[in-house]
Amino acid sequence: KVKRLVERLVLQEVEVRQAQEPFSARAQDFMNLGSPTRQQFPAGSYIVDFVQPQARLARALLDPTIDYDNPQVEVPFGGKEPYSDVSWGNLIYLFGVPAYALSAAVSVESELVADGEVAGPPGVVEGLSRVEPPYAYVLPAGREASYRIAIRLMREGYRLRVFRAGFRIGAREYSKGTLAAIRLRNPEGLGERLAELAEEHEGRVVSVAGPYTDAGVTFGDDQRLAAIPKPLVAVVADWPVAQDHVFGGIRNGLEGDFGFAFTPVMLETINNADLSKYTAVVLPHAGMSMRGGPNFSAGYRGILNLANLRRYVWGGGTLLAVKGAATVVAEDSLLGRDVSIDGWAEHTDGAVLRARWEVRAAPQGGVVAWQPGLDEVGFPLLGAAFGREEFAAPGAYPVLLSVRDGGQAEVVARYGSEPARLVLDGYAMDSDKVIVAGRPLVVVQQVGRGKVIYFADSTTFRGNWYGLNLLFLNALIFGPVL
Repeated sequence: KVKRLVERLVLQEVEVRQAQEPFSARAQDFMNLGSPTRQQFPAGSYIVDFVQPQARLARALLDPTIDYDNPQVEVPFGGKEPYSDVSWGNLIYLFGVPAYALSAAVSVESELVADGEVAGPPGVVEGLSRVEPPYAYVLPAGREASYRIAIRLMREGYRLRVFRAGFRIGAREYSKGTLAAIRLRNPEGLGERLAELAEEHEGRVVSVAGPYTDAGVTFGDDQRLAAIPKPLVAVVADWPVAQDHVFGGIRNGLEGDFGFAFTPVMLETINNADLSKYTAVVLPHAGMSMRGGPNFSAGYRGILNLANLRRYVWGGGTLLAVKGAATVVAEDSLLGRDVSIDGWAEHTDGAVLRARWEVRAAPQGGVVAWQPGLDEVGFPLLGAAFGREEFAAPGAYPVLLSVRDGGQAEVVARYGSEPARLVLDGYAMDSDKVIVAGRPLVVVQQVGRGKVIYFADSTTFRGNWYGLNLLFLNALIFGPVL
């Protein structure tokens, strides 16, 4: 993500420098502005100084201190919203990278980054032992290269598994979401192909000697090392889905960024065809407004055959219902059994909102007495690619999700609970901050052998939210094994 962000800035002639040595500075984390602390930055960190020829553009794209709190409008020409989309330019939040704001210049040896000179880490296959041939290969969680390699492998007929709990080999820990390819359960040439893909995608692959680990899940645990079905995903591509902002954003994020092939389908297919061959079906956002807000289109209402979707999900399918689609699916007595929607926030067009994963805390101490649920601690599987508990999320008229206590709906991520700290960038009225704060952003509803994954807002809108592409991918790839 950092590599791609720097490339985007340099392409627009924003000066970016790369530190050649470690340094320290008082800095504010973008997720915790107003609390500067002394931070240590390693060699290789990127620095954007706002004293430069493209200072205005650099600030517009990156400055987290720009205040949109109380926009002024000229009556009677103010329109329904004070402005639209102006705030969707802070690339730090959109790309989901760790970043800090410094209030003073730093004195450190650095080099100007030129176009085409942003180098990623070298691709490598490393071994945890000298055993040849290895028992399995591991793709670490949280690396985009791991996803690109995994997607290519699955397209070529290789079989992958995902760890639904963490494990340790030697001193190295691996989190849930780590991918594995067992050599004897795959075609010949797996090791050679992984070496080629690691070099092509700047990825890291680890070879493992045997099926046992030093702590946590072993390679023989078929429940917590779950086989991933080869993805076959259907995405509604015709009316009422907008081709540019909505479907185009999904296609850009899946095919353009990760080489993930999917099947665009007509709504008639969703309503009448046998969907059982698909591992996931996506109902993109539609309705409320094609741009996100209320009162423009009925969307799926009155034209969606929920009975066919019930058969698909009950039989084991994974259904993604995004925003406007969620408002219709949640009304179904089976698909939305433990989920309800209480309208939407009507004045948050373009806001960037604070969100957090539902992280389950581990018991105190490195070694504790066994108890049920220990394999569920940490990040949820859909958030396994993200290393920080808090993150930035879209706030463009999100629908207001609720879950029933004691039901089978699980909250994966929710908006920040404090209204005063909810908005990271952009504008939202105080009344909307109150009703959005603490609301679920992503919910998984179990239905029979399948599940519905609800999104309160569209994380793929226009392809803007590059930092959340892995959340959408996780839902498609890991959804069937949740």
